[in-house]
Order: sequence, then C-alpha cells, then structure tokens
Amino acid sequence: MDQDNQLNSIGSLPVIRLTLFMLGIVAFMGGLALAKGGVFVGQHEGDMMHLMAITQRMAAGQMPHFDFMTPIGALAFVPITEMLKAGFGIGHALIWSQIIVAITLVPAVLWVTVSRLKGAVAFGFCALCMIMVLALVHGESQPTVSFSMHYNRWAWALSFIVIALSALPPLKTSRPLIDGLVIGAVMAALAMIKVTYFVALLPAVVVALLQLRKYRTLALSLAVGLVIALILTLFLGLEYWVYYVLDMLATSQSALRVAPGLALTEIMASPAYVHFSILLLSAVVVLRAGGEKQAGLIMLLLTPAFWYITYQNFGNDPQWLPMLALLLLAWRPSGPAKTLFGLDMRQALNTMAIVALVAAAPSLLNLAYSPLRHFNTDVSEYTEVLPNQPDFQSPTIRMMQLDARVPYDTPDHGMPAYVERKGASSWQGEALPICALELGMKAWFVAVAEDLEARGFAGSKIFIADVFSTLWLFGDFEPLKNGAPWYYGGLPGFEDADYLLIPLCPGVLSVRAEVLAAVEDSSIEMRNVLETPAYILAERIRD
Repeated sequence: MDQDNQLNSIGSLPVIRLTLFMLGIVAFMGGLALAKGGVFVGQHEGDMMHLMAITQRMAAGQMPHFDFMTPIGALAFVPITEMLKAGFGIGHALIWSQIIVAITLVPAVLWVTVSRLKGAVAFGFCALCMIMVLALVHGESQPTVSFSMHYNRWAWALSFIVIALSALPPLKTSRPLIDGLVIGAVMAALAMIKVTYFVALLPAVVVALLQLRKYRTLALSLAVGLVIALILTLFLGLEYWVYYVLDMLATSQSALRVAPGLALTEIMASPAYVHFSILLLSAVVVLRAGGEKQAGLIMLLLTPAFWYITYQNFGNDPQWLPMLALLLLAWRPSGPAKTLFGLDMRQALNTMAIVALVAAAPSLLNLAYSPLRHFNTDVSEYTEVLPNQPDFQSPTIRMMQLDARVPYDTPDHGMPAYVERKGASSWQGEALPICALELGMKAWFVAVAEDLEARGFAGSKIFIADVFSTLWLFGDFEPLKNGAPWYYGGLPGFEDADYLLIPLCPGVLSVRAEVLAAVEDSSIEMRNVLETPAYILAERIRD
C-alpha cells in the first residue's frame, strides 16, 4: 500500500468503527458517572482532600511548585482546575475532566490502531486506554469508588500510546512525522503529570526507536519535546523547572514517603508479584529465541520500567499487564515459527497473552465497571466531604464518626507498656498522647475550625503538625504560601504561618513527630497560646 492509499485508509469503515467504539465507551462510562449527580467516594477521602486543596488553589490563580509543594506535575490538575473555573462543583469538575482527557486522547489512540494494530487487538487497545482514563477507582480489586490518584491512570493510558508507537513497527508505510509528534507530545505530557513514568520509559522508548531504525521519528520526538519544554519555560520561567525538581527531590528523600507501598525488591520477587516477573522475563526469552530479537530487547527494557512504575504507585497494581498482552499479540508472527523446546511461537505468545489478561482481569474489570458501581451506590447515608460542596460526598460514618487508634498497653488495662512505640513525640518537654485518628476527618477539621473561629483566630495562617494543613478548606483561614497540601517532610510553608497547631490525635503520628522535631531543630521560638482537649496552638515569636 502506498502512502496516499494509507492516508485514505484513515477514512475507511474499520477506522470509523474504532472511533465510534471509543466515543461509545466515553459516552457510557462518562455518562454513567455524570448521571449520578456528583462523585460519591467510598475510600481515600484524605487523598481527595489533598486533590481538592491543590485544585482549589490553582483555580484561585496559584501555581504548583511556585505557590505550594507537590511532586505531581501541574497537568495532572489542569483539566479539573479549568472545570472549577468554569463554575462546576467539585464532583462534576472531576468527571468532566476525565471525559475531556479521554476525548483529547482519541486521535492519538486512533493513530496507534491505524498504524500498528489489527482486528481485535486494535479494539482492545482502544478500550484499554479509554477505561484507564474514565474509571472511578485507582485500580486493584476492591469494589469501591475513589477518584484518588487519578493521575496514575491517566499516565498509564499515555504510556500505552507511546509504548505502542515506539515498540511496534508500522503495519505499512512509516509516518515518522505523525509518530514523532505523538511520541514527543505524550512524553512531554507524562513529564508534566508524573515524572516517574517519563524517567522509567525514556530508555526503553529511545532504544526501541533506534532498534527499529526510526531515526527520524526519534529526532522529531526529541524536537517536539524540546519545543514544548521551551514554550512552557517562556510562560512559566526557568524557575518552574527548578522548583519542580526540588519538590521531587524533597519527596524522594522523605523518610515518610520513600515509596507508597512495597519495596522494589518485593515488586520484583515477592510471592505476590514473582509470577508477573516470570511472565515478563519469559516473554523476553520466548521473543528472542523465536527470532524476534528486537522485540525481545524492547521487552527487556520495558521490564524494569514496569517494575519501577508499579513500585512508585500506591497499591502497587501492575496495570501494565493488559498492555503486555496486547504487545505479545501484536508481535505474533503471521505464520508458524519455532521457539524453545519446539513450541510454535505464535501459540506460545497467544498463551502468554492469555495468562497476562487473566492476571490483569481483577484490576481491569474493577476499573471498567467502576462507573456502573458508582451509579448504583446507595448514597442515602453519605455526606459532603467539604462544606457547601454537595456533589462530592463520602459515607457519613467515615466523615463524622470520630474513631481513633490508641495504645492498649497501659496500666489502666493492666498491660505492660511497650517503651519503643513508634510515633511517640513531645512538645516543650511534655509527652503528647499516642493516638491516631482512624475515621472522622471532616468532623475533626470542622470542630477545630469552628473552635478557632470562636476564639478569635479567624483569618490566620495555621501550619498543622499532621499530613494535611488544609484547615482553610473548612473555615475562615488562609492557605500557606509554599505549603504542602500533603506533607512529605521538612517545614514547607512554615515561614508563612502565624501559628502551629499540634493535634493531640493526628491522622499520622510519625508526621506529627517529624514536624515537631523539625521545629525544635530549627531553633524557632514558639509559645503556646491555647491548649484544648483536641489540640495545642503555638504562636511563632517573630523579631
């Protein structure tokens, strides 16, 4: 097929079907989410509070890394922020942002299917990308609803696009201009959403393009990425990248958040994950032994990328499994071929693809039907998470029932004390209670905000010695300049604070201990101005 005929094929019936197929998924999943009238989450409301703090600040004109600390790139929040600016409530803004992202990706996904994939594999790839963007849960197999860590799902969808374009040879005539534009733009988007994906995939993408001798595509990809970086630098300034890197370094060096789950070695070889690693490495061996040496090398380079991204994502969900299945199916030879032990390579890759899909099924199905589960959720006992935001709710018991985890090894219970208990801390020589809030985050924030307002502290800037300093979402207070919506370490925003609030029962004991240790190590003079049964309020003594 010559180039003109290939271009004409873009308007062919199969392509129209693929386009309608993707738009149908968007309409079904996005429509079901919208039909509920908001977002009703069953878990991770703390993470959602973190997301709301960031998007509310951005909607007010602030910029990540400049005005507050976060290791997540701005593009992860821009679609939501723009919906908030347009007047949507939080819940509707979240849903519409996903619909917009999914529709934006349709042309790139369509190009992958037109240029690289055939038949059922093409439809599978389209479905995979749309499901990743439009789901209403982060993954895993727990049947609940959460918008937490949406950026991981979006980044996986983008990753699948760039992996397919760089790892798979064109079906017919090569189109380096289009490939380069898409790869460059997608890699730039990954860097601006969550840089983990960009760093992990970059070596595999570059080597894959070199292996397939797609030098023009590689050059164009680099050029597009550099142009996008230059444009962003012209608008945001060179300082943006400096602050972005500093935020990521601070997070990577934090003892509290080195990784959000298992260690990297466990992702590679623990009993719960070793079969995934065996599958990956077996794919490398089978491909190379069967004569597909380029594909085998690309798979070998993708293996550590998949491991590292999984290690860095909460839940350690190997969401690369369905993409592995699609790659193996796309790499199948057209006719019989021999590989190890006399096995037919086509059949071997078919079998491995089926194994990958079976392993992916719990998480993938959970993602796919999460909007339907959300639509059928009984919300009669739900309440709004933030004041005056009725389209963003969570179970009332999680929001309002104040449950805490406290030690049982006390004289009151006739038990010997465990003296090396983690999270123990003191303030100005006095030991603080060992207590961690389990439920009732909203109730705690509302009660503390109302108490402070009644005592005349409205309008002040307050640094909370806990994982969240988001009191301003619940009352008449100001967010901290250079603060951290989610605490990773140090004292971000403390210079801007009027007061330090020390919860007697924080959400995370180790965070309270680290904050108070950092304050004491800084030699900043503080004096207590208020002590209540729920918290201590200390004022910073300024010269």
